[in-house]
Amino acid sequence: MKKTNTQAPWWKLHSGLVIVLAVAVIALAVLSIFRFPTAGQATGLVRVCDLGNPENLDVNPRLQLDVGQVKECAFLLGDGAEEYFLSLTANIDGTVRYDLETQNRDEKIALGLLGPQLTDTRGILVNTEDVVPDVEFHYANGVFEVVNLRAVTPPPATGTLTLHLLRGTEDNDLNKTFTALAQVPVTYSVEILDASGNAVTTIPVTARLKINNQISSILNASSLRSGTSNTFDFIWSPAAVGYQNFTLIGEAQFEPQNLTSQKSYDIAVDGIIYQLSSDPNYPDVTLKLTNEVTREAQVTYVFQNTADKQPFSVPCSGVTALESLQLVPAPQPGSAPPTTSSTAGSLLEVFGFDAQQQRTQGWRAGAPSEFTQLLSHRGYSLKLKDTSTKWMFTLTCTLPEQSELPSLVRGWNLVSITGYKAVAVTELAAKKAPPGTSITASKELQRNDVVSAAEAVSLVPGKSYWVLVQ
Repeated sequence: MKKTNTQAPWWKLHSGLVIVLAVAVIALAVLSIFRFPTAGQATGLVRVCDLGNPENLDVNPRLQLDVGQVKECAFLLGDGAEEYFLSLTANIDGTVRYDLETQNRDEKIALGLLGPQLTDTRGILVNTEDVVPDVEFHYANGVFEVVNLRAVTPPPATGTLTLHLLRGTEDNDLNKTFTALAQVPVTYSVEILDASGNAVTTIPVTARLKINNQISSILNASSLRSGTSNTFDFIWSPAAVGYQNFTLIGEAQFEPQNLTSQKSYDIAVDGIIYQLSSDPNYPDVTLKLTNEVTREAQVTYVFQNTADKQPFSVPCSGVTALESLQLVPAPQPGSAPPTTSSTAGSLLEVFGFDAQQQRTQGWRAGAPSEFTQLLSHRGYSLKLKDTSTKWMFTLTCTLPEQSELPSLVRGWNLVSITGYKAVAVTELAAKKAPPGTSITASKELQRNDVVSAAEAVSLVPGKSYWVLVQ
C-alpha cells in the first residue's frame, strides 16, 4: 500500500514558540490586573488629592502628584503630628509653581518654580528650629514628587551649621525679636559656625536671606560687601514701621549630604511689633517692644467714640490696676499729643467673665466690683461714659517670646492670647483643654456683646473669644 505523507500540526512543530507566546499572554494579563507601572510611569501616582485625608509622609515617604490633575494637596509630617498644604500651578512653558504653607495657610514655608532647567529643590525645613532639612521637591514629566528626607535619607554623619545674625559691631547673636529704626541703614552679618562653634572655613558655604517670605539673592553676591568664608554682610534699612521678618538660610557641602540650616528673626521696626487696626468691632491696638533684652513692652488702645460696648484684651503679660489707668483724648493726625488726662473711673466701665462661676463680672469706680485689674489671657469689653471724642490709654507689660495660651475650664470661657502672632484654635484645644474634653465652639466677641456667626479658627492678639469646652 502506498504511504501517504502527512504533516504534523503546526503547534506540535513549533511547541517551543507556543509555550513562549502563552507565557507572554499570561504575563500581560497579570500586569493588566495588577497595573504594574511601565517605564517612565510614577509608582502610586496621585490624580485626586483628598484634603480631608492628608497623605502621611512618615508612612509613605514619597508622594507623587499628577500636576495635570492635582492643584492642591495636604500631607502630614513629623510622626503625623503636623499638617502642611501644597498648591501647584502648571505653566505653559513646562514649569510648575509650588507654594508650601502651614495647615491654616497663615505662614508660607517655601515657594518657587521647578521645570526643565531646575528639576529639584534643595532640602526644605518646614520647622525653623530644625537643623536637618525635612522635605525635598522633584519635578519631571508632569509628576511632582514630595520626598520626606528624614524617612528616606539618614541624618548626616558629620557637621552641623549654626546661624548668627549680628548687627553692627555686636558680637552676640541678636535676640529672636529685636528692634530697628525705619529708614536707618544698618549693616548686618550672617555668621555660620560648625557644631563646635568654630568658623566654617574649610568647606564651601553660602547664605540666603528671606525678608517677609521673599527670598533674596545669595548673600555672597557681588552686590553685597565681601565677607569671610563664613560671614556674609548686607545693609538693610526698613521702609515702613511695624513687624518684619528675617529668615536666614545657611548651606554647606558636608558629606555625606549637603546641610541646610535655617533661623528666623522678628523685627520690631520703630519698636512696633504688632498692630490691630481697621476692625470696626475693636479699638486700634499698637504693641511696642521698648526693650529687646528685658522684653518690656507697651500696648496702646484707641477706643472709638461710641456708647457701644467695645471688646479688647491685653496681648502681653502683666497686671494693671483699673484705677491707675489714665485716659487721654486721641490726637487728630498731625496734631500735638494731649497734655491732660482723666482717670478711668470717670470715663468708663469694664466687663469681664468668671469662667469658674460662669457669670459676667463688672468694674465701676467707687462701686462694689468683682474685679479691679486687667489680666492677660482674659477677654474684656469696655463702655465709655463720654463719647464726645476717641479715648486712648497705654499699659506697660512684658512681651513673651512665644504666644502664651489661656487656661480653660468646662463650659464657656472668655479668653485671649499674649504675643504678636495668631494661634490656631486646634493648638489651644490640644494644649489647654482639660483631659477628656474638647473645644466645641469658638466665637469672636464683637461690639455690644454680639458674637460672630462664623467659628473662629485662630485667636488674634488684642481680641476676645468665647470658647466652649465640653
